[in-house]
Amino acid sequence: MTVDTSGQPSGEWLTTALNSTAPYGRCTSCGIYHGPAPVPLGAMYRQGVRFTIGWANIQALMPKVLDLLSQRKLKLDTIHTVVPWDAAIEALRDSPAKLIFARDEART
Repeated sequence: MTVDTSGQPSGEWLTTALNSTAPYGRCTSCGIYHGPAPVPLGAMYRQGVRFTIGWANIQALMPKVLDLLSQRKLKLDTIHTVVPWDAAIEALRDSPAKLIFARDEART
């Protein structure tokens, strides 16, 4: 699975994500494109790539997530880690599932 969250106007990063998807894989995008963006349809067809764009259906997933949280079967510390901005390079060497960089002025 590949993900594009850029919304980059030229669509270059979307194209990169689509071209990086493994055969029969899925690429999803939650980036917002206000104009046309190139999509490599021929390559996607030959590779069997599925593409989904739009918002995630949070309402459909929320009951299961809340149930896991209430049973304490989901460890929140494995989902994200917040590190100071000046420690970004070191944190990227062994990054967790979701790494959040925070500038000091943004943390107050």
